[in-house]
Amino acid sequence: KALKTLRIHAEKSPEYIGDVALILMNLGLLYWNTGRFSEAEEAYSEALKIYRELLVKTPSYSGHLATTLNNLGILYQNTQRFIEAEHVHKEALSLLEPLEKTPDVNAGIADAFSHLGNLYWATKQFDKAEETFKKSLHMRRALLEKTGGFALDVVMALINLGNVYKDTQNFQDAENMYIEALKMGRDLVERDPESYTPCVGLILNNLGIVYHDTKQVDRAEKAFTEALTIRRRLAEKNPHAYIDVAMTLNNMGLFYRNVGKYSKGKQVYREALQYYRREEEVCKPDIGRTLNNLGVLYGDMQEFSQAEKIFKEALHVYRELGSQEYALDTAGTLRNLGNLYRDAKRFDRAELMYNEALRMYEHLEKRDRAFTPHVASMLNDIGIFYQDTRKFFEAETALKEALHKRMILVKKNPKAYAVDLAGTWNNLGILYNEAHLQGNPRFEEAETVFKKALETFERFNMEYPAVFAPHVAGMLQNLGALYKDTGRFVEAENMHTRALELRLKLEEENPEVYAHEVADSLTSLGILYEKMGKWEAEAYYQEAFEKYKELGLWFDAANCCYSLSQMKSDRRFLLKARKLIEIGILLSGEGKYVYAQKGMYEPVYWSMLHEDVSSFSVIEALRDPELLSLPWRHILSKKDLDRNDIESQKRMVDTILGMDIPAVSILEGRLKGSLFIYVQNLRDYVLFLVVGDNIQRFVCKKEFLEIGDRLLLNLRMQRGAAQKTDDFTFVTEKFDELSRKWSALLPDEIKGLLQESDSVIFSPDGYCSFFPLEALQVDGVPLCLEKTVVRATSLHQFSCSEKNPSFDSSLIVGNPWPTCKKRKLIYSSSGSEQIEISFLERAEEEAKALKETLPSATLLSRVEATGEKFLSEISNHSLIHFSGHGSLGRILFLSGPFKGFPPSFEPEEFSNLRKAGRGEGTKKINMMEEWHPVTDLDLYDVTLTNGAVIFLNACETGQHKYAGGGYYQGLPSVFLKNGAHSVVSSLVPIFDESSKRFALHFYSALLHTHSVAIALKKARIWAKNEYKAPIHWVPYIHYGPPL
Repeated sequence: KALKTLRIHAEKSPEYIGDVALILMNLGLLYWNTGRFSEAEEAYSEALKIYRELLVKTPSYSGHLATTLNNLGILYQNTQRFIEAEHVHKEALSLLEPLEKTPDVNAGIADAFSHLGNLYWATKQFDKAEETFKKSLHMRRALLEKTGGFALDVVMALINLGNVYKDTQNFQDAENMYIEALKMGRDLVERDPESYTPCVGLILNNLGIVYHDTKQVDRAEKAFTEALTIRRRLAEKNPHAYIDVAMTLNNMGLFYRNVGKYSKGKQVYREALQYYRREEEVCKPDIGRTLNNLGVLYGDMQEFSQAEKIFKEALHVYRELGSQEYALDTAGTLRNLGNLYRDAKRFDRAELMYNEALRMYEHLEKRDRAFTPHVASMLNDIGIFYQDTRKFFEAETALKEALHKRMILVKKNPKAYAVDLAGTWNNLGILYNEAHLQGNPRFEEAETVFKKALETFERFNMEYPAVFAPHVAGMLQNLGALYKDTGRFVEAENMHTRALELRLKLEEENPEVYAHEVADSLTSLGILYEKMGKWEAEAYYQEAFEKYKELGLWFDAANCCYSLSQMKSDRRFLLKARKLIEIGILLSGEGKYVYAQKGMYEPVYWSMLHEDVSSFSVIEALRDPELLSLPWRHILSKKDLDRNDIESQKRMVDTILGMDIPAVSILEGRLKGSLFIYVQNLRDYVLFLVVGDNIQRFVCKKEFLEIGDRLLLNLRMQRGAAQKTDDFTFVTEKFDELSRKWSALLPDEIKGLLQESDSVIFSPDGYCSFFPLEALQVDGVPLCLEKTVVRATSLHQFSCSEKNPSFDSSLIVGNPWPTCKKRKLIYSSSGSEQIEISFLERAEEEAKALKETLPSATLLSRVEATGEKFLSEISNHSLIHFSGHGSLGRILFLSGPFKGFPPSFEPEEFSNLRKAGRGEGTKKINMMEEWHPVTDLDLYDVTLTNGAVIFLNACETGQHKYAGGGYYQGLPSVFLKNGAHSVVSSLVPIFDESSKRFALHFYSALLHTHSVAIALKKARIWAKNEYKAPIHWVPYIHYGPPL
């Protein structure tokens, strides 16, 4: 109303214009205080414009303009527009500094320094923040001495400096600032309790945080309690002060969580929420933050379902607020949800949350580099996640990116970011230490980064042992694991013993928080002593097992059980380990990444195969990413699995551990007379599990693996020889000789079963899937010429594929090629590696010929065969033929360009393709400008027509890459998952001409017989008669039913 009136007066009389600006300032403050930021900015901006115009004629308006600029700067800070905030605060300072130094002007300059310091503090530019806060404090002390006033301003300056020292780990300096401020605050309270008591409450609250951070538990609780008492008393007179009560309750909740007093933590967080909800309109951001804190608390208590519910509520709050100002809070909530899902082993959900949070953080970082620390932290978490899901290349990519950002941050501000950098070094060290599991030992790199991290934590630990002792213990633990893996047992024992001693002391003070870490140290010492042949190992395993069980950490308990089974040669512990793993998976509620959970504990399943314990169900669990080895749906109900509290879970687990659970049996009638053979490499021998009317177990010498490798190599040699000479019988004769020797190694019982059966289904493991099993012989004749031979990833997958093939319409892809006249393109990738792609004339002829014979055919050829078009068409057709270039069993080369953005993190082989390039004169052409490599990951969620038949007539499209836990990466696997009836592909590189003719014969037989298996057999026999050499007919493999 005042503004409306004053605008009318100002139109008639200019002397009222300054009053209009003043009212706009007050409106801006009101809007800012009530969270109406866009309206506040509008009001401030109009006031700013008026004051700038007035300043031209009247210099005395400098102070008003500076105040408006400072208010606008505070608004920009609240809305994360830090660059704009710094600009206006500096302008305010430049207006005030030339003025005559009256007390009011000096106070204004001190305020401007304070606002600028708050900006630097919020953006973690701590050196700048300290410098400007010191200037503000110096000026305010001078004003206090000169005028006797401004005491409260001195107190606030001390608090601000204390905040900087607290956040840069300078806890003693922070405590000194707060204590000096507290003394002054208490003196002021004696003079005017009503005015200054709130300030004392604030100081005590901050002092409590310092004591909490330095693990001075009693002093922290005392400070928080006094702050809470003061603020409750103030709230009785002024209900709006309950917001301050809620703030202190929030800090107390964080304190109680970190000291393991979870029930008290829940209580104070809930009370804080009640107070914030009384002022819901202005406190929605505080409600979101409190919900986040409460969610983290429930996560620590392993109450994952409750934590998830609370995080989702917080997410809803921030999304309801909607504006960009809360993007940081929204991203933080998504990150918390991701961490929760990761801890609960629900990896698919974690990945979604992490990716969305990272996108938001990166968007904020593009706007302002002040958000770089958040991006670095998110990348660090993503690195840990990919490590947990056994995606080591992606994990290293994320961690190195986090490391790069944190090293830059440390150069600018070592005090603030050294600990974060040490954390990333530690995570990289863990990754490098585990690299030997992938056949790529990186122990030296691991030791280097571990030692860097340990040196950092020990340096901080000397000053603040209560804070950094857990970090030091963790580093000692990791170095111990490294020394154990490299056979340096004495050093390993020293590290692990020191870690255990530190953790036992921490557990004495706070058992709920550190019991898990003590159990981890006990387990590590057990592993070490077992390697050293010391009998003490059993006792350490047993103690750790009991701790894990008590904490409800079922996967860790399973590991200890497994170790005890190996030490004691006791099958009962092995069975318990298997139960605990699968109970842990079920209770986690995981979907997509069940295989990753199983993959972490595969030695348990391998041991069961060695021991011949429920071999069929175990080997199925190692073939199918979703299957478990026990019939849990007959044992546990959904209600059982929805139990969230640990005590109920512990009772349920105890009952199950005491039960005798029968293994999964074969469903009758599934095989209909076919012979199903699992082939499993168990290192010292090969296991054959034969499923027919019953299950039979056979073993074969390790030589079977050696000859299988030689046969695969021979096929590759045949291809090379054929390109140099017409007569390479010396190579093909060697293949036949090796094949006979290979077949002779089979147990006699299997030879007899193969002779009796008309159709054979092989289910090889990852290693054996590369062998040309189709070339095994019966009475000197290759199986694939005499019998119907197919493959299956598992019996479960095979059973699901028993449906009729569909030939309604066809998608034919032939010789994808970019807009380029060259017939051979060579791209350079990382190092000296080159990627050579040739124009496939025969593949194009093949596609055109099939266009005339296959039903309702759509042809994509040359530049029209783009990745984008292929992905859009593939779901619309039931018969899909690809003749072009393939690689690694995971990639089909379609013409480009590749549009859009590649995933942030992907396998190394895919990443290398995207970086490859070639030269054309002075021009550098990136491979993605000309090609669109479609990978199994791109096809993962692309649904196919039910019963689709796929023929990948391209090099290496039949290869599998085993990723653990029953998950096979590769094109055949993903097509079968997505609904295909059959997938025909090639194990090795093939010839352009003969593969064209092979395909034409295959489809001629297919359209006549409507049987993929029969058509493939007929095409093989034709190729054998036509070309003789096995390279032309052996490499083709068929995943699907033998119908």
